[in-house]
Amino acid sequence: MELTTKLKDPKTLDEQIQILKSRNMEIENEERAIEILKRTNYYRLTAYALQFKYKNQYNNITFDKMYKLYEFDMKLRHLILSVLENIEISLRTYIAYNLSLKYGAEAHNKEEIFKDINLHKGYYDEDGRYHNGLLDEIESEKRKKKNELFVKHHIKTYNGKFPIWAVVEIFSFGMLSKMYKNLVVAEQKEISRGCFNTNHQLLESWLDTLAYIRNTCAHYGRLYNKKLPKIPKIHSRYSQYKEDIEINKVFVAILALKELLTPINKYDEFKESLKSLIKEYINVIDLYTLGFIDKWEEILEL
Repeated sequence: MELTTKLKDPKTLDEQIQILKSRNMEIENEERAIEILKRTNYYRLTAYALQFKYKNQYNNITFDKMYKLYEFDMKLRHLILSVLENIEISLRTYIAYNLSLKYGAEAHNKEEIFKDINLHKGYYDEDGRYHNGLLDEIESEKRKKKNELFVKHHIKTYNGKFPIWAVVEIFSFGMLSKMYKNLVVAEQKEISRGCFNTNHQLLESWLDTLAYIRNTCAHYGRLYNKKLPKIPKIHSRYSQYKEDIEINKVFVAILALKELLTPINKYDEFKESLKSLIKEYINVIDLYTLGFIDKWEEILEL
């Protein structure tokens, strides 16, 4: 394909409708379609029809079906985001409690508990470029949240010093994952067993993937028909299904959620909500695009 620097001209809502029709997409109700396009970016919405597009023509996809796929994905994101909150808060709490009792209020500043101190404190590479460490990210989050009451309190009362139980409250999920990943193995093992009753290597892998999933959900990104750039490890309890499971699809992230939600008594509610959502859209969605296999219901009950 020949490269060009000229961008396409913007299109009116009517023109967007005509483009879809010219590409063989059936539009049952044009007025309703225009109302939807007023609220939902054409570029965002048509991503859900890409799997039905060949040589710039759509096949077996209507506007209504495309929008229902979008709705399903939105509800799936909301569901996953709601349970990730439970996992994140549980892990924050356990890390703060466990490390503070062993290393004191400023456990996050103790170099001996981290594998790579450069990743923790920041470092300059051979070309003289500085790479932020976790401590740099903590300082950045303090500045962003300077108007939060607890941040103001620690700046005013403790001259900007924060105990670890306050530090974890300004962590993003990604920062939490990064900190856990860089802890020495002994601490990783204690936290993974104590918080989620699981293997430390599995937890590290799952947190890495779920940080990506959370970021996608929080920024309204697409999960449907998405390949994961961060592939999580699969628990041995699913070994008999391993050959059938696509390791770079959302279903493996759901299995990670299953393992982390069960110990904190949040899995059953998530499972029933997920099954209900799938049932609502079963005539529209293709579960295989999410990595689900034929025996997915059996797996969710294990």
